[in-house]
Amino acid sequence: YTLIPQHLGDGGHVVGGVLPLAVPGGGHPTPSTGFVWHEGVLTIAVPSSGAFRQAVDVDRSGRVLFDAFGSPAALWDDGVTIDLGTLGGTTTYGADISERGAVAGSSSTASGEQHAFLWRDGRMTDLHPVAGAWSYAIEANRHGHVTGVVEDAMGRRSVVWACGHMVELGIESPYGQYPIGINDRGQVLSAAITVDGNRVFLSTPTRR
Repeated sequence: YTLIPQHLGDGGHVVGGVLPLAVPGGGHPTPSTGFVWHEGVLTIAVPSSGAFRQAVDVDRSGRVLFDAFGSPAALWDDGVTIDLGTLGGTTTYGADISERGAVAGSSSTASGEQHAFLWRDGRMTDLHPVAGAWSYAIEANRHGHVTGVVEDAMGRRSVVWACGHMVELGIESPYGQYPIGINDRGQVLSAAITVDGNRVFLSTPTRR
């Protein structure tokens, strides 16, 4: 097999996918496992069901967030695979894992919509449980604050979910906008296409 490295964690963990050797007649089978390399030790990460598609992120302790074929995203932790489940639909896509093991991403609902979620301690929470709206989580910080986007009849907006509330960042952009990340101070970096061209915004929370 061939290793395909995809992420380097702050703890020195290298994670990625495993590409099996070419089959007779050419071509490679779909990668079905992942790998974790740390301090000279290579560990093959085997999913409990389905097949790993790619390593999405890894935290300092070596917990790896994998997207998977035929099953929801999974959290791999020292040989144990935890399927994250869904919000009632069939798919879950992981986007980020915080240093405290919380996972942010989007999952399908029973009605087929995609909603942003935060998975923490075995429980998945729908961050924007509004019918007729689509939402996507991009990144979570160590406090469990999540940045992402909401799309509904009012358009597409960059937002932050924190302490049970959603806060819109107030970025005016008729041509598209999206958050890039959130730090542990709660600051959000966003990009937007405006009438003046491409612009980058830094949103800083204030106390009231």
